[in-house]
Amino acid sequence: MSVKSCSRYLFAVLLLGCGLVACGGGGSSETSAPGSGTESPANPAQSTGVTTDTQPPSMPGSPILMGATTTTAQLSWSAATDNLGIAGYDILRDGRLLSQVPATVLTYMNSGLTAGASYSFSVRAYDANGNYSLPSPALVVVLPTSGASGSVSGSSSSSSSSSSSSSGSTGGVTKPPVSSSSSGSSSSSSSSSSSGGFASSSSSSSSSSSSSSSSSGGQAQATRLPVEVIGAVGLVESAKLTVVGDPTAASYLWLKTHRLNWREDGEFATTDKPVNSVRSGSKGSVRLNGGAWVAMTNATVSCERHEAEMGCMNGAYMSLRLRVAMSKLGSPGLKVGENTLEFRFDATDGVSSGWRVLGIDFRNANGQSLIANNFTWDDPDTWTPPLNTDTDIKAGRALWSSAALTDLNFTPSTRSAIRGKCASCHVSDGEDLAYFNYSNKSIIARSVFHGLSELQGKQIASYIRSLDLKLPQGYTRKSAGRPWNPPYQPGPGLDSKPVELWAAGAGLDAVLDRDRDMKNYFFPGGQYKAEIMGANGFLNPRETPQAMQYPDWNAWLPTIAVEDLVADPSQLSGSPTMKAFKQASDALEAYKRSPNDQSLGSAFWYRRQFLETRNRHAFPTEFWFTDRDQPAPPRTVALSIKQTRHNLAKVAWYNVRQFELNRKYGLEDKTRQSWAAGAPQVSAGFRSWGETARTMFETAPHFVADHAALTFNFTQAGNYLSTAWYSLEQIINGGYKAGAFGIDWNYHPGHIAGMARTAPNAPYHAYRMAWALIWMYQSIPLQDWRTTPPVPWTPQSFGFSQRQFGQGLDLVYGSAELEARGDITRAERAQLQESMALAFLGVAERYRPEQWVRRVADDDAHRSADNFETANYVAHFVPNHVEGWCEWGYQADCYYERIKNLKESGLVTPTTLTRLVNWAAGVWPKGEWAKLR
Repeated sequence: MSVKSCSRYLFAVLLLGCGLVACGGGGSSETSAPGSGTESPANPAQSTGVTTDTQPPSMPGSPILMGATTTTAQLSWSAATDNLGIAGYDILRDGRLLSQVPATVLTYMNSGLTAGASYSFSVRAYDANGNYSLPSPALVVVLPTSGASGSVSGSSSSSSSSSSSSSGSTGGVTKPPVSSSSSGSSSSSSSSSSSGGFASSSSSSSSSSSSSSSSSGGQAQATRLPVEVIGAVGLVESAKLTVVGDPTAASYLWLKTHRLNWREDGEFATTDKPVNSVRSGSKGSVRLNGGAWVAMTNATVSCERHEAEMGCMNGAYMSLRLRVAMSKLGSPGLKVGENTLEFRFDATDGVSSGWRVLGIDFRNANGQSLIANNFTWDDPDTWTPPLNTDTDIKAGRALWSSAALTDLNFTPSTRSAIRGKCASCHVSDGEDLAYFNYSNKSIIARSVFHGLSELQGKQIASYIRSLDLKLPQGYTRKSAGRPWNPPYQPGPGLDSKPVELWAAGAGLDAVLDRDRDMKNYFFPGGQYKAEIMGANGFLNPRETPQAMQYPDWNAWLPTIAVEDLVADPSQLSGSPTMKAFKQASDALEAYKRSPNDQSLGSAFWYRRQFLETRNRHAFPTEFWFTDRDQPAPPRTVALSIKQTRHNLAKVAWYNVRQFELNRKYGLEDKTRQSWAAGAPQVSAGFRSWGETARTMFETAPHFVADHAALTFNFTQAGNYLSTAWYSLEQIINGGYKAGAFGIDWNYHPGHIAGMARTAPNAPYHAYRMAWALIWMYQSIPLQDWRTTPPVPWTPQSFGFSQRQFGQGLDLVYGSAELEARGDITRAERAQLQESMALAFLGVAERYRPEQWVRRVADDDAHRSADNFETANYVAHFVPNHVEGWCEWGYQADCYYERIKNLKESGLVTPTTLTRLVNWAAGVWPKGEWAKLR
């Protein structure tokens, strides 16, 4: 059995398919064309079985306007060709499937249109085996505002004609297409313009603003952001920009985008590529005033420094700020007054099939904006259900949990049925799409991608719009998340918001541009404070911003449904995993009906049991592709890919289910009553997922792939994903003063440093590493609350290996690279390392030498990373030792070298150095410590 892609982020908006091959009968996103019906036309890609014909038809000719009235447009086009014959044509309006006609018909009448409105028409051909041509160049028509005759002619909006087209509203005039209908509903937004970039950006607020003509061709009105370039390959969206400065001074086009870059994943992944290589081609293109299209790749754009360090278009981040030089945009160039900027969707990357524009600006060489601030931000509070009837909403609810879906597998010729439903890869009731404010447009398009009709997509979107987020009084939907704002992104002030909004995160603007910017949150006023950085202090992981953008909600979702991970889905409901999930849900429902500490404690226990079912075979008859399966089946590249995709999908399913339980039952501020409770230092209302054990930790790609992973797991993007999921575990983990057992501290700092090894200019996050390690020390309890009465916490109580304890003394290495690059000063290095050494001592000096875990004898048979040498061991300097020797249990000599390096570097004060030597001499009194005094 082949493992089929589930909803591939199912309804998570960014479409995967190369074309929308099924939708409702002709009509826009609000109405259907008269006479076209409401059901989807026959889907040629579903009408045949497996075929060997993969050759697509040629592109049909651009449509010609034969005539128009105030409400109709008559089109014709020249035929396409195909090796086995054309089956029919799709007519696209504004990038969406309007209708289909057989191969013998080369004309189409679109009625029910709006007088004075502009429409973009294109045509694509398909054959009997579901192969699709590229869409033809678009014909853009403005209907007359009066008169009944169709004496209007039009021309294509291709690069050869649109530059001379008019922007007026009189009949018979063509113009570049404007953005299609609102990403939410037909209601207009009056909210303020979006922010220009991430924190510390030099861009002005006008950088995310522009204006466009209204769809009726009348007076200019504000255009809403984001611009969602989501739909069929070839879809074009546009925006109007009013230049108020000198257009000849323009240096570059500035864009803030979401999901424009490639993500090497899924069917496109291999394990035999060179590191950091990606497929050629672009996901999106841009053009100005009808000029040539510019395919946006690393060869044609540059990213802001922060994103450039992460690989820019071929890198790790889901959202980017980038620049396109004016020389790339070519003629006719920028002009005074109104300009048209168009955005096109070029191809899928195997993860998504679309992208968003979050901000636009034209700037001079000094970074100053040249355009008017005429943008508004799309307001989710104005969104309405596309079909606002009880019947349609109920139908949408039923479709969400039961509709049969198909998957294109990224090529229209290989559409096949999948077992997964919408609810399989999302929160069970779809609340995640409402919470993160996915638009109607995206939900409808995603429905169509998975073989549903446009009507069914509207019903599902109507159901999602009907969900009550149960936000506190005074907060509305727009207060919650957005698809591009990473869940739980840390930032100042996040704890002051209601806990119901914690998952929405602090937003992209909380992302720092430089790692050293964290310094101001570590050392306010430039001063060390033990209450922040000390072992008994609290460096809030939720409110301390970082120079790292965390994964968006799309990255959380499984790429394969659980029903498609198993050989026999009928066995799922009776599996221990599903039974445990139901027990946890039932216990939480009981707590919801009768809230008290006892019922909550019981619910947390059942939830813990559910998490513990996440093992090698979580589901019955589950496929597991791993080296342990040798010699049958043999290890192959294809098997490695299947293994990684399988495991990533499984752990993602657990993450989504945990998110669901935490959100639905309000568990994120119940730390004190959870498994993380018992330590009196954890105040009431402390936010976490109520666990000190692993929750999402195992999502890291290197972890779940059993070291037979996809190439990207060992590239810049792969290292980013590993450190991102590890760090998210730290943010949502409840281990403060309760033992953060869920994080492998020996590797967590290594993955933070690992990002710097994957590209020449990749960042080394010294402050983020310190953030991680400080929290390790602050998580170590003073009392072992698992006993009654509590007893002092000792090294024998540790939930992590003693090899991990000394990590805070190792910042001397990576920070040296930063100093050499000019990214950190010597004084900053010293302040950071001194604070780490003090945190280490704040824990180490709590214990007597005999309280450390010791090995029985100092030989290899008893050597372990979890214990120290005997008190008789002579600690000394060992030159040219093997890498990773601390991990292999050479603890005493490792500490000797650490303290020796700190002495020679001068990065800690003499007083702190003396304390370090005294501690080590107490643990190993026969060591050569006199040489370090």
